[in-house]
Amino acid sequence: ERGVQGAERGVQGAERGVQGAERGVQGAERGLQGAERGTRAAGPGLVLASTPGESEKADRKKRRRELDRLPMAGEDQGPPTRVRIGFAKVGRIAYSSHLDLVRLFPRWFRRCELPVYWSGGFHPRPQMAFSPALSLGISSTGEYLDLKLRRRDFSDAMMDSLIEDLNDKALDGVEVFGARRLGDTDKALGRILGESIWVAALPRQLLRALTLEGQTGFDDLKALDEHIEHRRATALTVTRVRKGIGRKVDVGRALTCAEVGQGAETLAAAGLIGDLIPFRFGTDMADSGTAKPTEVLRAFFGDEFQARLVREGVYARYGDRRIAPLDLEGLRSAEQARRAAKAADVEA
Repeated sequence: ERGVQGAERGVQGAERGVQGAERGVQGAERGLQGAERGTRAAGPGLVLASTPGESEKADRKKRRRELDRLPMAGEDQGPPTRVRIGFAKVGRIAYSSHLDLVRLFPRWFRRCELPVYWSGGFHPRPQMAFSPALSLGISSTGEYLDLKLRRRDFSDAMMDSLIEDLNDKALDGVEVFGARRLGDTDKALGRILGESIWVAALPRQLLRALTLEGQTGFDDLKALDEHIEHRRATALTVTRVRKGIGRKVDVGRALTCAEVGQGAETLAAAGLIGDLIPFRFGTDMADSGTAKPTEVLRAFFGDEFQARLVREGVYARYGDRRIAPLDLEGLRSAEQARRAAKAADVEA
């Protein structure tokens, strides 16, 4: 009986709750009706607070322009001009990723008041193209950047003082060593590069304890050079594992040069000092793929060997000629010779 009585009281409580909800709905309806009467009494000049007026919209557009979120929006930038900049990247900035540089460099150019040429669309970006990205932690003494600027706003005087202006406001660890204005027919940076030159800092202590093919101790330059030549005469392959799948990489095909004891000045410029043996080598930048510098070290010294790397530079290759990207005269003459040879082959 007590259980039945409790259930009845529960039903009565639920009924009271429903009645209270109905009264709440009725009160809300009366509130809406009062708001409508107030709006009619105020007349047509009333503007709700949630609806932005024309003046507020204009203020928002002005703030956007001041914040430079849409640079050059709706403006004719005119024809662009291209400038190729060479710079070194050493020190702590070597631990900044390539995407970090893509975000930081436009701020650098803005501080230098350069008339950067922007892309269109809803997300305008500065028009710039870097040399191939480096792995995190690898310094470089020879990086390059093609930057588009507004031709009408970039004077010859600005070009003459460009290196000094950039270095005055440069990021920590970045130093510009050259800049050239490109001609209309000069190829873009990505279309000319064909080789990367690296310098590895080989710790002499690790070389002394290294055992390869039954031989121990490679801290002597002669012994190390003989080992490098011996390995180059054989098949140089390593296994590259990606997403659990391994494939063979032909390091020997990608290797363009290997020089023991060369590149000490590059290591010093990157701040790598100590009891080190420099080892300079080059890798091909073929479209079909190339070997990573760490894979070159694995092929020569085994999987467990560790050494710091510095990219000395990137170059264009025309046959046996190695041409720096800032050597525009050399690039133009080599390109003319290539076209002449190709035309002669077609005629033959």
